[in-house]
Amino acid sequence: MTEDIEIRRVDIDPIDCLSKAKDLIGEQYGLFVGVGAMYVLASQVPFGILIGPFLVGSALCFFEREKGRTVEFNLLFKGFDKFLPSLVASLIYFGTVFLMSMAWNVAFLFAVLASIAANDGELSRLFFLVVFGGLALLFLGIVLVMPLFTFMYPLIAERDLDGIEAVKVSARAALRNYAGLLAFWILCGVLYTVAALLCFFPLFLVLPFILGGVNVAYRKVFGDAPDLEACFE
Repeated sequence: MTEDIEIRRVDIDPIDCLSKAKDLIGEQYGLFVGVGAMYVLASQVPFGILIGPFLVGSALCFFEREKGRTVEFNLLFKGFDKFLPSLVASLIYFGTVFLMSMAWNVAFLFAVLASIAANDGELSRLFFLVVFGGLALLFLGIVLVMPLFTFMYPLIAERDLDGIEAVKVSARAALRNYAGLLAFWILCGVLYTVAALLCFFPLFLVLPFILGGVNVAYRKVFGDAPDLEACFE
């Protein structure tokens, strides 16, 4: 099934993706601010249980805009028709991040014990350098793996894949277009950080472009859409 999905090697320009997302959103910017707000609310639920369905629903909203149609807000909740595959995909992503974090925690514990043992019960300056260096490596590791999961929710929405298949196809597509996707997520990370420094309110204003940028990159990599309606009959 997944072998039949065409994966293109394309030029993914982060600025171009966000710009085309703006064009895609068009006059429905207010609705997509609401879509982004629902995603933020869903992200507060433990273990990311609701993130998947809302991101599948978000993809469906952008697919409708690709057809030049006016999006109804209730289309966002259509993502819950794909609750199980989106949940599986989310758990794989968050499980990966969790394992990376656990590896850092284990390294941190050993660094504490080794530093105390070597410095008569006190923590050395080298210890703090190691900790901050380890945190930087953990953050870098998460950024480096993020591109692999970029397309899993649009794939579930459009290609009717299960969670594991969606992650595999997304990873294959990302590896063929890794540099552009990495640059895209770095730019999104900068936007997110700036929003956080401004008490998060601007995040609601930029999220529509980030979500739309993912769909723009997805369409570049996977080509024209099949019959979406058939996925939800």
